[in-house]
Amino acid sequence: MPKQSHKDNTVGPWAAQKLNALRAYLNYYTTYLKNIRYWQKIYVDAFAGAGGSTVRAQYSKKVIEDSLFDLDDADAKAAFEYLKGSPAVALEVTNAFDRYVFIEQDSSRIEELRSLVAKSEYSDRVEIIESDATDALG
Repeated sequence: MPKQSHKDNTVGPWAAQKLNALRAYLNYYTTYLKNIRYWQKIYVDAFAGAGGSTVRAQYSKKVIEDSLFDLDDADAKAAFEYLKGSPAVALEVTNAFDRYVFIEQDSSRIEELRSLVAKSEYSDRVEIIESDATDALG
């Protein structure tokens, strides 16, 4: 099994399960708290990354083969080969947060993150901090 590399921005197929759990939790949390007006809902992602990752090729092929999709369907392949990351998941919840704070230290990932945020309808609520998470939160 190949080791995860932060440099090549790849993940294993378990990342989809983790992100689906995050999506469900954030939707539940923001829905439950949507009518509370006396405090802000703030999403902080200390290891934001680039906003998405590619599933490592070894796993992508297996996931596609195990799927119900036709292997010739390019859209199906793309859906399994690229996963939206936690920043994208947070920006897509039904009931938005009041503020988003994304912390990332890798400058190449920061640029991708800025591009993701610029496309969001909530870009005015986002702060991107280019720093080590320990330093930013300390």
